[in-house]
Amino acid sequence: METLNNILNFVFDGLLSLFAGLSPAFGLLAISIITGILMLLVFRYTSDQKGIKRAKNLVKAHFLAIRLYKDDISQMLSTMKNIIVSNLFYMSKSLKPMMFMLVPVALVLIQLDSRYEHRPFMIGESTIVSVHLTPNMAPSTLSSLSEVTLHAPEGIKIETPALRIPEKSEVAWRIRMEKEGIYDLIIQSGGQKFNKRLNVSNELTALAPNKERASFTAALFNPAEISLPSDSPFESIVITYPKRTLNMFGVSFHWLVGFFVLSLVAGFSLKGVFGVEI
Repeated sequence: METLNNILNFVFDGLLSLFAGLSPAFGLLAISIITGILMLLVFRYTSDQKGIKRAKNLVKAHFLAIRLYKDDISQMLSTMKNIIVSNLFYMSKSLKPMMFMLVPVALVLIQLDSRYEHRPFMIGESTIVSVHLTPNMAPSTLSSLSEVTLHAPEGIKIETPALRIPEKSEVAWRIRMEKEGIYDLIIQSGGQKFNKRLNVSNELTALAPNKERASFTAALFNPAEISLPSDSPFESIVITYPKRTLNMFGVSFHWLVGFFVLSLVAGFSLKGVFGVEI
């Protein structure tokens, strides 16, 4: 999974670098259009195009029949039943290509989520770093938690002493950003050291707010950073990054809404160009 993440990170970083210096929304616009085109091509070559066209014509014919038999209640009811059947037929023709698109679109969403859901910190901002111990290794006393310590490099200031919460098996600190850069925070416990990446910049880059113990899902949903070792005493290390808000032409929107709207608009607008029946 990490090999695939590295390849996808390279592709997305390269593509988004073309829009460096512009609003992050322009990079999202480009990826949405590309995704819309790719979905069109997948749909074209994995679907029964003749069957879809036939199903659409049936639906149109039944709607026309409603207008023709608007004064015949029994005929209208029969036609409405035929519309439902025709729509189910049409949906069945769309199921196969949708299954083919599911995995690629999911990977695109994961990559976009790591870049657009949160933004890096700016100088002067503060945040919380929290460490959650694994359930089977959770300490029961405050003294046990004292083994967990945080070490920050120059440019990052630890503002508060560690807050240790035995009931939640959690240790937390408040830190402040004093200089731009990409940093590695070091969390130590019982002689073991684990790093957590921290980004302070004004760039569009992949972020990993949550670093979890190694598993397939942890690697899948967190492509920006390598997971913790499977034998780590920590369940996760969490940095609370600020949420990102996108703005284009004076309109603010969430990246997920923008992606689906833009990719669908691109797909439907270009279906005639690529000769695709949808």
